[in-house]
Amino acid sequence: MNNVSYEAICFTQLSAKDISNPFLVLQEIFGEDVSVEGLQDECWELFTIAFRPNYWMKYESPLVLYKIYKKMVRLLEAGWLIYNIRPSYMMKGEIAETFPHENNIVNASIFNNLDDLNIAYKKLVRLYNDNMLIFYRVDLFEILLEGLNAKCKEGESHVDEVVFDRFKEINALIQILYTIVVDGKDNELTKEDRILLNGFKDDFLNRGGCPIYDGDLSNIFGHSTKKADLKGVLKASENVLYHNNYWGWNSNPGKVIYYFHQYLYALEIFWLYWDKVNADSGILDFVWDIPATEAKELKGVSKDDITKPWEYINDKFTTVPLASWRNSLKEWEEAVLSNKEFKFSISTDFKSLQTFLETLIELAELTDCFPQLENID
Repeated sequence: MNNVSYEAICFTQLSAKDISNPFLVLQEIFGEDVSVEGLQDECWELFTIAFRPNYWMKYESPLVLYKIYKKMVRLLEAGWLIYNIRPSYMMKGEIAETFPHENNIVNASIFNNLDDLNIAYKKLVRLYNDNMLIFYRVDLFEILLEGLNAKCKEGESHVDEVVFDRFKEINALIQILYTIVVDGKDNELTKEDRILLNGFKDDFLNRGGCPIYDGDLSNIFGHSTKKADLKGVLKASENVLYHNNYWGWNSNPGKVIYYFHQYLYALEIFWLYWDKVNADSGILDFVWDIPATEAKELKGVSKDDITKPWEYINDKFTTVPLASWRNSLKEWEEAVLSNKEFKFSISTDFKSLQTFLETLIELAELTDCFPQLENID
């Protein structure tokens, strides 16, 4: 997960409404026609692609696997919220007295009696202790990128070192969460539950639905993420929409996912910065000393705003809410991964987003010109 903090709990696949009642999220995932075995099989498919080269090509599109990944993360994030409100502190205290070392969390006994609610809760606490949600989510993302042949992410892959234990843990969590939601005895939220969940929701809303990032504006580029690559993939993602069965002849859909996560980061980190800047409207009038060569690349900025880019950014985020930009980016990403051809009129729906992102990418290289602010977190 690009630049998402490893140390802070945040949500990437839940909405504010979801956070208010994670039991409803599980009820949605475990619909009437979804079995535990079926969901575990989907999880297995996600892990399988990481070890069978080009196995993803047997699917209708890469989007099928990407949606499985999102579903798994959604389930894990909802499960973490339930871990925070269930079971009672009495049982949590009892479990904590005998909590094993992380390396001993998964053993044969974890698969015994998971259909018993009390045992399921005990296993839930053990599997989510020590910020394991973060590791589950990061490792799933690595597995997805490995399986979809990204070949552009920074750092070496460590998928082979974690995959077996992670599969066993997530497989067990699927059974545990199914037991909890199907049993239904303990699914009503108490007053104390709502207070705690509303705290998570308020924190989520205060950040505009953004996760907690370790990086800042300077982290839009990285060791293997260059400005030219970011702009090039944007242009290519427009062209892909004009082709049917594009992924039948191109082998790296993981690259799309990697870069679109970086575009999401650019949108959200600029929004977080703008949200703080906007508290002092005077900063919007700051004149930036932008070199002429770089100024020519800011194609989305009018001549009047070229020395005051925050006026341009302010106009974009005031006119179109972050949630709408984010949703357009999601729709574009899924369209690119869908393996379908789109009419020209549909592809142009993403043009304003494309231009905005190109401008933000250019501005990210001009951080020395920015007004100095304290950390935006």
